Amino acid sequence: MRRSSRSAGALARCALFTALVALCSQLTLNLGPVPFSLSLLPVLLAGALLPPGEAALSLAAYLLLGAVGVPVFSGFGSGLGKLLGPTGGYLLGYLPAAVLVSAGIRRWGAAWQVQAAAMAAGVLACYALGTVWFLISQQVSLSVCLRLCVWPFLPWDAVKIALAVLLSLRLRKALRLS
Repeated sequence: MRRSSRSAGALARCALFTALVALCSQLTLNLGPVPFSLSLLPVLLAGALLPPGEAALSLAAYLLLGAVGVPVFSGFGSGLGKLLGPTGGYLLGYLPAAVLVSAGIRRWGAAWQVQAAAMAAGVLACYALGTVWFLISQQVSLSVCLRLCVWPFLPWDAVKIALAVLLSLRLRKALRLS
């Protein structure tokens, strides 16, 4: 019985973060080929608050829901076309980002500096996958890709990291997570 209640709790946590990513994906501003959205914030929080397996499951569920047609991607988008399109690499990058954050915090602790570094590494992984994907799919130069897909997002993603660290520290304390 105890094991099934732990499993139910894990599934509930995964579902919560899947829903948070889907919700925050709708808070977008389309100013170019890659929309600004808040979706990276709950991705970072999933990594900070969940074990790596649960973080991976929550983001895999988000990606699967979108792939099969549930409108969870930015602008209520969905489908394999969205995953295979120019921004698909950034969407797919959410999964390794959350896992890297989770693994880093579990390995080196939950101090704010560790969380910020782990989250920066997660964002970097997401940027790397997304930028390479965009570069290949759109057949543009690296400088064009960086100008469109990376440089405009750096300040906003730094703010998301800071906010995620602050929220994580408060939530870890409230939830009595180590």
